[in-house]
Amino acid sequence: MMGTRDVLKEGEGCLIAEDNHDDFAAKVNRLLSDDTLRQQLAERAQVYAASWHEDAKSAELVTLYRQLTAERCENTHT
Repeated sequence: MMGTRDVLKEGEGCLIAEDNHDDFAAKVNRLLSDDTLRQQLAERAQVYAASWHEDAKSAELVTLYRQLTAERCENTHT
């Protein structure tokens, strides 16, 4: 899954299967047989997806830029 593991987190809206058919089949069967788990994952996935909305990411960038410029100003004056 390479970089995907940096974005997707086990149990936070998804189940991540290892790179083999048996594990994938086990995860699919688990989802099919567990209504509560399926609902929980769906709810977590919606919350997680909202964190990737452009407004949320823009706010994160603004905060980061403010922190970086504040640090740079502090370093300039010391």
